[in-house]
Amino acid sequence: MPRWTKIVAGALLALGLLAATVLAVAALLLQQLDHPWLKPRVLAAVEAATGLRMDYQHASLSLTSGLRLEQLVVLTPAPLDGAAPELLRVGRLEADWSLGALLWGPVRVARVAVHDVAVVWVADEAGANSLSVLAPDPPSQQAIDQDQDASPGASRQFADLFSAVAPVGQVELSGLALDVVRVRGGAVVERWSLRGLGLAVQVQPQEDRGWKLQAELGRPDAPLVLALQRVLAQGEGAGKPPAWAQLALSLGLQASAAGAQAQISLDLRRHNFDARIPAGTLLRGAVTANVDAARQGLAIALHPTRLADSADAQASLFLPDDPKAPIVVSQARVDADLARVLRLFPADLRPLTLERGQLHLEVTGLALALGDLQGGLAKGAGSGPATGPARGRVTLQADAAHAELAVEQTGDALRWTATAQAPDLTLARPFLSDALLARLPWRRLGVNLQSQGRVEALWSSAPRIAHRTELQLLRPAWDGTVSARELVAVLDSQGDAWQHRGELHLRAEGLRVHEQDAGAQRHTLAFEVDRRPAAPGAPSAAKFEARARLSNQAGVQLMFDAALAFDPQAHALRGRLKARWPAQPLLAPLRAYLPAALDAEGLALELDAQGALTGVFTRIGDDGLPQLAPDPMASAGFEGRALIEAGGLHWQQDGLELQLPSVRWQLVSHPGASAKVRRQLSTELSAERVSVTLAERGLTLTRVTATTETSFGANPEDEPELALHLKVDSLEQQPALPYPVRQLEWRVRARRDAEGTFHLPEFALTHAATRSRLTAQGRLDLAPERRRFALQGVLSQDLAGLSQPGVVEGRGHASVDFDLASPDLTTFRTQASLRLDDVNLSLPGLGVVVEGLDGDIPVDEDVRWTGGRLELLGNLALNPYAMLRHTDQSPLLSRGGYVSARSINTPWVRIAPLAGNLSVRQNVLALNQFEMGVREGRVTGQSRLDWRGRDSVLELRLRATGVRSSHGEPFDGHAAVVIAARDRSVNGRAEILRIGSRHLLDLLDLVDPQAADPSINRVRFALGLGYPEHVRLRFDQGFGRLLVKLGGGAGLVRIDEIRGIPMGPIVDRALHTVQLSTD
Repeated sequence: MPRWTKIVAGALLALGLLAATVLAVAALLLQQLDHPWLKPRVLAAVEAATGLRMDYQHASLSLTSGLRLEQLVVLTPAPLDGAAPELLRVGRLEADWSLGALLWGPVRVARVAVHDVAVVWVADEAGANSLSVLAPDPPSQQAIDQDQDASPGASRQFADLFSAVAPVGQVELSGLALDVVRVRGGAVVERWSLRGLGLAVQVQPQEDRGWKLQAELGRPDAPLVLALQRVLAQGEGAGKPPAWAQLALSLGLQASAAGAQAQISLDLRRHNFDARIPAGTLLRGAVTANVDAARQGLAIALHPTRLADSADAQASLFLPDDPKAPIVVSQARVDADLARVLRLFPADLRPLTLERGQLHLEVTGLALALGDLQGGLAKGAGSGPATGPARGRVTLQADAAHAELAVEQTGDALRWTATAQAPDLTLARPFLSDALLARLPWRRLGVNLQSQGRVEALWSSAPRIAHRTELQLLRPAWDGTVSARELVAVLDSQGDAWQHRGELHLRAEGLRVHEQDAGAQRHTLAFEVDRRPAAPGAPSAAKFEARARLSNQAGVQLMFDAALAFDPQAHALRGRLKARWPAQPLLAPLRAYLPAALDAEGLALELDAQGALTGVFTRIGDDGLPQLAPDPMASAGFEGRALIEAGGLHWQQDGLELQLPSVRWQLVSHPGASAKVRRQLSTELSAERVSVTLAERGLTLTRVTATTETSFGANPEDEPELALHLKVDSLEQQPALPYPVRQLEWRVRARRDAEGTFHLPEFALTHAATRSRLTAQGRLDLAPERRRFALQGVLSQDLAGLSQPGVVEGRGHASVDFDLASPDLTTFRTQASLRLDDVNLSLPGLGVVVEGLDGDIPVDEDVRWTGGRLELLGNLALNPYAMLRHTDQSPLLSRGGYVSARSINTPWVRIAPLAGNLSVRQNVLALNQFEMGVREGRVTGQSRLDWRGRDSVLELRLRATGVRSSHGEPFDGHAAVVIAARDRSVNGRAEILRIGSRHLLDLLDLVDPQAADPSINRVRFALGLGYPEHVRLRFDQGFGRLLVKLGGGAGLVRIDEIRGIPMGPIVDRALHTVQLSTD
């Protein structure tokens, strides 16, 4: 033998010995997988490969005999291991094979036996489960499509599986327990357990290559007895005994390369879930699947199957190998007894209760697509294995109600016909609220529905639909006030999702309102919608237009026409609305819904509105839906106008009558004129004539115009500012007013700041006919801690405007400047100044003439609002000395006033001139430092009137010099008296330094008009002998004392002081003379 041959042979022998040694060592290690040195390395390798932590007690693997594994435990991954530590536990696993069978078959593994298997599955309500943390990233859609394209198809996979070498010859599975644990936030909520499962699988090789499978989960004569249990750890059932049920299951499966068939039977024997759920058969049926090589797919047939002893189902379908081809349902039929189905549920869980109920579903020639239309009708129902149109019919019978739906699909077109009849709403009662049922006559309200239509281009982005649907309500009523014999609504429409139009016809027969006949009503609402997207590549954007019109054929006449359109250039939604309510005799029942005071028969209304809403929508998307702006509340705006015209408005209630022959109201919204004003809203209300009658008084206003202007600030949070301008051309009243009202005008401007204070920057009321004008400005704070009010204004009057020949005549100007303030809206303090400028006033009826009157008179009034009425605050007790010292010490705080007049003529006296300081404080009228010319003499002094009604008090301090009496006699004197109106008393004194005899006799006649007093008669007698030199009077407690000193021959006559002169009658006669009452 050559040397090189020996060398090669030796090398080969060494390699063989090395391989044999490695195999021997590997076989030895596999038989010792539970060795303390090898086991940790095996577990670590498995955890690194799968992410699962596991353990086992004994493991042995032989390449020539099989596998033995005991007490295998797979732990639940975190964080769900707290609810169930173990995911899988296997008591014993045995697998028997031979090396030859593994390599050449015909059955690779002779036997597999698994005993005492427990599986615990944990699911969190948030979505996680026992293996979700280990799941890889989901495959991409492209990978899924590639796998579908590479898949040989279900029938081919089926045939290839059973034509190859059988993977196992016998499988035994016993003692299988399944647990499902539901957790919430790491805490167990409930646990479901199923015990008693077992599986027996037998594989039989076929003579013509291949194998046959037979599997059993129980047999019909010996079913598996399963125990189902539920334990609640939280909620109402926590702590209660577990609920259990005993089931009987038998499932048989036979499969080969030609097909497969299965039979199943599941019965509920007993349970304690709910006593109202009966025991019985839950499922019993059979299904077969045959490989159809000619059609390249699986032919699947569902044989008559019974569900819960209340429903029967059978079907036949074809599952093609091509994933893009549709699944064709050749025939399917379902018959269900709804009454029995509902009785399976507890009474408190049943939506309704039926005495009789049948459901019939029948489908033929239906194709279901798997691609983009997964779960929907296939595009080509009539192509491929299925021929002819697809049809479906559903029939429902529930007690006295009946409904039927028939559908037919041909290509991309679909037709349907639907009918429904119900004599009452008994079936719908559980789904309606008690409040609605109380208003509806549901026991006798019948419903009939008929609909038929067609859908074309079913698989396009915008299927076209045309249908007619009629809904008929028999004997409808509402709340016992409105009823009808029949109410019909018919909807006719055609178009697609982008462009649609239709008409809704409403018809009411035998309509009655409040037991009165309302006649027939027929109305039609037509509508159009166009929201077609822009063509691909076109510069124009998607459009949106909508329009609705209401017309009337009988009954109440109300017409309107509305339109909406989106302007893409301006990003604005433009709209228009026209409505008209003509004057018409209203039915008596309809008048019940209007105010009784309104005479609606002559009322006519017209509305015309159009405008654009901006800043809310930016564009119309390709899906036809509008897209909102980022902040629509801040950017929203409206530009447009609205006009409402009404005629024949007549309102009469409780003695009040209002008549408006015609009125016009217009609203205009436009952008602001400056950067501080974001938007302005203007309204104008005009009426040619307004008549108001209240009791016996009538008021007529002509050419009334009211204009408002509302300005919104640049900041959306700013409060709006309101301006009002009201003009009345003339106002007439019956009975007539003393002055005619012409050209009355009122202007108001108000706003509210961020702190809630109302500001009144402008308030003006002007009456051009009388030349009167009132202007004011102020603010009002209504906050709970700041209830304040302040108002400043001026009231001016040209007296020439108040002149009435024979009644009052005047000229000059008078004005009042006032300040009104309140710290609590209860007490109001007023400071005013009455200014008179060259006032000339004549009152012919009273014989009073005032010429050249000027003055500035301060008026201070403090009032309180209590009990719904105003009252003056407490009277002021003023000290004259303190008043003078206050003026001297605080000259800048004093409010001095004056009054002067060239002449004042009255029936009693003529004053020329007059000058003094006049002021009004509360109820005190004071004229200080006055001087007047009276009868060629002069009168000076001061006076104060404390007006309290019956308790009024007058204080006088007078000095008269050179005053002539009516007889031309001079008079000099002075007096200081206090006159009280309540008791007609006079207190004080008076001295007459010079007086004529005739003048003194007149005074004595005033005291003793009947000449019955002897003392006074002695004075009268003595005056005939001389003349008066001095007269002194004293007044005390309502009585007077008179002391007269005479000169000449009268000095020889003794005249004592006259006492006890009552002053009450004298005061009464004085008040009566000047026509003054203290009531």
